[in-house]
Amino acid sequence: MKKDSLIAIGLLGCTALTFLIGLSVGSADTSIMDVWNDDIFDQLVLFQLRMPRLLLAWEVGALLAVAGSVMQRVLNNPLADPYILGSAAGASFGAAMVRLAIGGTFILLPSVGAFAGAMFSVFIILLISRLMGASGRHQILLAGVAISSFLMALLSFIYYLHAGDNILKTLIFWSFGSFEMADWTGISILLPLLAVTLVLQPLWHKQLGLMLLGEDRAEQLGQNTNALRWQALLFSAVLVAFCVAQAGPIGFVGLMVPHWVRSLFGMHRFSVGWEVLIGGYLLLLAEVMSRFLVYPAGLPPGIMTAMMGVPFFVYLLIRKKYNFQ
Repeated sequence: MKKDSLIAIGLLGCTALTFLIGLSVGSADTSIMDVWNDDIFDQLVLFQLRMPRLLLAWEVGALLAVAGSVMQRVLNNPLADPYILGSAAGASFGAAMVRLAIGGTFILLPSVGAFAGAMFSVFIILLISRLMGASGRHQILLAGVAISSFLMALLSFIYYLHAGDNILKTLIFWSFGSFEMADWTGISILLPLLAVTLVLQPLWHKQLGLMLLGEDRAEQLGQNTNALRWQALLFSAVLVAFCVAQAGPIGFVGLMVPHWVRSLFGMHRFSVGWEVLIGGYLLLLAEVMSRFLVYPAGLPPGIMTAMMGVPFFVYLLIRKKYNFQ
């Protein structure tokens, strides 16, 4: 059996084991062994609270990993990430504004608001990219940090103005990156996005690969770089927006996972499968581990990924290894 097949089987096995452990960990004294019980409380805890939370964590991790990979390739910048570039902050701002306006009821409107906010950030990034040219592709990261900081400061100001609202506590916790509001509706919304991702990403492999040669070279080879950039970043913005609307801003998954995939398996047409598997497992593991670190309530997974991602980002900066391999 090939090495990649063994790794895939091992990763799927670890995912299944982590999922089963996650079903047994929480504030209620309910475990996976109670799945056969007729007790209504046990069924509620397992199938309406824990299972949606774990499935949503896996979906969000998978989609954020793909979004980060697309951003890194289309911007020809391995340091790009939805969180660092500001699209996650824009999505958080848009989703939070809608939730405050409608009282926190979960419908598609928060996703629409998140998409509008993410697209605003992407537009600013592309504008800065055009002004700077190819030589400024690393400075875009600084612009992304500035945009993200501004939007989060503005969001904090709005939270302060709504200090008396009942929904504020939920929104603040959500802004850390949390799956506490997970339900089957959210899972069903993300599932079609995941299916589209697995189909579309391999079709874009050649075009995104040309972008790594530089815009001038890609255009000489017949690639419409401007159209591809908009299409790819629009697609990434959709993924980020729907993930943020469901779980809040969860950073650095889109930065770390594409690097791990390139280091372990290289870049090929079906590397999106590895990004999905590893990204999904990373966030699933973070969700389950958080329950053990702060038992039983759990630590917001967004805090855990930031604790992993910031040192990884600094490591990349110190190495100054920006080229794709």
